[in-house]
Amino acid sequence: MTLPQAKKRLRAEMAELRGRMEGRTRAANAVRDRFLARFGDRLPGVTVSAYWPIRDELDSRPLLRSLANRGAICALPAVAGRDRPLVFRRWRPGDRLVKARFGLSEPMAAAERVTPDIVIAPLLAVDPAGRRLGHGGGYYDRTIAALRRGGEVVAVGIGYDVQIRDSVPAGPGDMRVDWVVSEKRIVDCTEAG
Repeated sequence: MTLPQAKKRLRAEMAELRGRMEGRTRAANAVRDRFLARFGDRLPGVTVSAYWPIRDELDSRPLLRSLANRGAICALPAVAGRDRPLVFRRWRPGDRLVKARFGLSEPMAAAERVTPDIVIAPLLAVDPAGRRLGHGGGYYDRTIAALRRGGEVVAVGIGYDVQIRDSVPAGPGDMRVDWVVSEKRIVDCTEAG
């Protein structure tokens, strides 16, 4: 099986599995609590990007609100164009969002652009080595690569625990996340090498 075929098969399997998840609110709150337990002491003044959930992604909004309440500068991604890294615009609770490509919700174009210190990425699957499988557009891979070329950034994949697999197929352009946070555990992917 080729790499694209393996990814396509795993995407379909994980999308179906994620679609059947129960206890979504409880899981989102548990991910928030685990994330804050690990990263909460460094939040004031740190820029953290998250995502506004679509379809059946883990809901990152409880985490976003808590980040803002703890003094983090929050941001949401915006698609800058096909085959380009995402850009990040500042977000505050209550800010109006606009509908964008792929069903995404993004801050208004006039919102301040920021560079995140921590990128919270959605996922379909991830393994303990940090190999993350997204929806296939490569936006987060290009973005994490560009941010790492520009300096230090911590990439954190968040999702349901069932999305953590023993192994995820990856190629040379697939960027690994440094940490994974689920409702049941935190995985330090840098220890896996």
